[in-house]
Amino acid sequence: IWLALAGALPSAQAQVSASGCGSLANGYGPFDYRKSTPKNLAIVEDYHFTPRVEALLGGTTGDIGADIAYTLHAYPNHHRALIAMMRVGERDKTTQPKGARYPVECYMERAVRFARDDAVAQMIYATYLIHNNRDSDARARLEAAREIGKDNPFTQFNVGLLYFAMKDYDRALAQA
Repeated sequence: IWLALAGALPSAQAQVSASGCGSLANGYGPFDYRKSTPKNLAIVEDYHFTPRVEALLGGTTGDIGADIAYTLHAYPNHHRALIAMMRVGERDKTTQPKGARYPVECYMERAVRFARDDAVAQMIYATYLIHNNRDSDARARLEAAREIGKDNPFTQFNVGLLYFAMKDYDRALAQA
């Protein structure tokens, strides 16, 4: 699934360093996506992260970037919203989608800052970095995901796929 998200953008690293990625404090949240109940998730997803938004067809309450950003402010490690933010940035060839408060990379950074033990968020961030030709930064995220998910075959397999996407065949083979 991670390999299907191909695309490349100029790096937002300078923007992230210069502007910072803001506090995680929020009026609603922040909550851990992995631990939330369907009822609590629905409060955000029913109004901001609808199937239309996830499919990048358009925003529900305004710009698509604003709806995805709202979701990521309430649930910084919302896996599907992180992927959608990355995809809308790639599609629109921008580091900061219209309506988003921060550059795409900030949402990745905020996710791993909020939930350091979330291997999936680490892999999504690694995917973003790979798409932006930042393999050395991606390796650090993949090593974090590998360590977090050391007992999870799904995590180990996907880390291997991402190494393969980077053409780091020795590490991909070791993961296999």
